[in-house]
Amino acid sequence: MRYLLDTTALIDFAKGREPASSRILGFSEGGDELAVCAINVAEFYAGVPPAQRGVWDEFFSTLTYWDVTAQAARHAGCLRFDFARKGRVLSTTDVIIAAVAQEKEAVIVTDNTKGLPDGRRASPVHFRLTTPGRCTTPPWSASSPGRPFSGARCASTSRR
Repeated sequence: MRYLLDTTALIDFAKGREPASSRILGFSEGGDELAVCAINVAEFYAGVPPAQRGVWDEFFSTLTYWDVTAQAARHAGCLRFDFARKGRVLSTTDVIIAAVAQEKEAVIVTDNTKGLPDGRRASPVHFRLTTPGRCTTPPWSASSPGRPFSGARCASTSRR
């Protein structure tokens, strides 16, 4: 399965909040593809102090990076226009994230379903919270400062 990690999920993961922490680790250890795009990276780093950037640089280097293509940008603009005409104003950043995920046929991992188009519709992109999993070792407790995820292990559970 392919997952695009939204900023809310990344922040929850960084702060060790459940269920995001164990579920993201579970997706990773289960062989699922975890990705980010420019919007997620920029929004996340806006809250990272300089002393912690190296650790997060290493984390982001383990994820797939999806570009915001011209087609995704166009689609995002069209989504925003269409939803505005229906009385639902969505942020440009949220519709860009949705368009990238749709282009890659990925699931957005987020708790921000209100900010995303078709938040409950089962289309090529499913907007939902992360799915069940449990972490037996938090990523920050069993890791060295330069390797934030060494030693973290998640139990295998159903992730679909």
